[in-house]
Amino acid sequence: TLGADREQVARAEAVLARMSPLKRTVFVMFELEGLSCQEIADELGLPVGTVYSRLHSARKLFLAHAAKQAGK
Repeated sequence: TLGADREQVARAEAVLARMSPLKRTVFVMFELEGLSCQEIADELGLPVGTVYSRLHSARKLFLAHAAKQAGK
């Protein structure tokens, strides 16, 4: 339903708001915009290893929050 969809979006936004700006940017660019880690690195002027690291951390945070919400 539309109400459930809005609730999920609100939860996702809450998780994203807790991330550091760099983690949030990398996560959004990869997961929502579909960019590769190399493309993100080039766009942000970062080493690709940094992008992988931030993406891994952001995913871990996002999944932990999702699991916590599912347990409610």
